[in-house]
Amino acid sequence: MRILITFFLILLGLRSYSQNDFYTSIDLNYKVYYPIDYNENILKNWPIIFYLHGSGGFYNNIALTENVCCRSNFIIITPITKGDRWEPLFLEHILIDAKNRLRIDDKKVFLTGVSMGGFGVWDWAMRFPDRFTAVAPLCGGGDVEQIWKLRHLPIWIFHGEIDDIVSIESGIILAKELELYSSVFKLTTYAEMGHDISKITYENDSLYIWFLNQERMKQINYKINKELLAEYSGDYKYDNGELIKIFVSNDSLIVNINSYDLYLTPENDSTFYIDNWYSNMGIFNKDGLIIYDDNKKSVLKRKEK
Repeated sequence: MRILITFFLILLGLRSYSQNDFYTSIDLNYKVYYPIDYNENILKNWPIIFYLHGSGGFYNNIALTENVCCRSNFIIITPITKGDRWEPLFLEHILIDAKNRLRIDDKKVFLTGVSMGGFGVWDWAMRFPDRFTAVAPLCGGGDVEQIWKLRHLPIWIFHGEIDDIVSIESGIILAKELELYSSVFKLTTYAEMGHDISKITYENDSLYIWFLNQERMKQINYKINKELLAEYSGDYKYDNGELIKIFVSNDSLIVNINSYDLYLTPENDSTFYIDNWYSNMGIFNKDGLIIYDDNKKSVLKRKEK
């Protein structure tokens, strides 16, 4: 069966790829397409694209896979699922397994997907935003409340304007929210096109050129003057009455939560990231502190001194 499938793919145009492999275990199931000179150039680490298929399944989307894979500059990985959504932890295991097996350029890891795969792109990127160099969701949607996590990640959103399966509003809402946090995203909409936008997107070299021109975003070491740090220090109260204390130590702002001291890393004069530069964020304003974490947005009122 594998020989027949491989021969069929070659007939359909995968001539730029030297071979393809299935990796299957109890927990993992994915296919790999290699550039034609992957085995000849054994010292090179290659850019990689993860492609997430839609709800029609891997074989029902084989034409889409071909469009993505007919680019010899990339290793292509197509995870396979029979479920009705992509689970980020399942995809994380595939990423780890692929890095152990393949010669991957860790600075050039890209993610794209269609429909259910487009939703999977948003979910995986929001859960683990530091994994990717850039992402490109097609006709997907995601959690608006988590969009701030993607402020450093280059994103190119694609959607058909008359999509009657996943409304274009799903993409527009996320794009509008991204405007609050990011300047490294693009939105492309196709007039008079519905849900089937994979062919026009993946057969255009623009996406692949854009991928290769992106770089992993790095945290900026932003310096804040001592007077402003002192102004932010104090006690802050959740709606349930719980207090947290923020104080200055060694020219750094620190928050004490549950008896643990965590550094607040500044991105600008009012935005800080708690302990980790992408997973928890706090924004100071005149009324207090807004905290975004993995599950919710909390508004903390400043306790009067």
